Amino acid sequence: MVNIIVLRDSVSLALAVWATHAVFTGDVASMNFLLYPFTIFLLLDFYLQTKIDFILHHVIGVVLCLYCICVPIPEDILTMGLYTETSTIFLNALIYSPKAYVPIVKLIFVCSFYVTRIEYYVEKMLNYDAYNLPYYWVLITCVSAGLSLNLYWFSEILKKASPAGRVGILIFAAVSFVVRYCL
Repeated sequence: MVNIIVLRDSVSLALAVWATHAVFTGDVASMNFLLYPFTIFLLLDFYLQTKIDFILHHVIGVVLCLYCICVPIPEDILTMGLYTETSTIFLNALIYSPKAYVPIVKLIFVCSFYVTRIEYYVEKMLNYDAYNLPYYWVLITCVSAGLSLNLYWFSEILKKASPAGRVGILIFAAVSFVVRYCL
């Protein structure tokens, strides 16, 4: 019998790889198409969730996907949403990683989580042009809620890390910030 959690994580991994490939190759057609399987996945997975933060994540994701399907949006907004899936690759890869590689995959996950879900999000939010989109407030509300959720999750990641790991993560975040904004 198929373990539903492993199946869910495998589908999530496949969608994340597809989204990351589309973003990094600039394949806008794939990015737009991906909104449909992501919406279906989030709606189906919604019923497997028990934690309020994951339920909130799925609600935000479905609303954003439906918004992007219904409203023609600029490519950079679509890219921002799908770029976050890069960290999902490493989160879901943990179930397939041999024990010896788990610490490396966790490190890559944490670094990619920070870069794609916090640093990039903040950069895009601070540099948003006032798009003349219908119901723009829906987009801003969901993006702000998503950033808040990612900040909460990052704080949880830091709590689980060893003291040395926390220091390393914070040093990485500081260096990443300096390289991106000060050099």
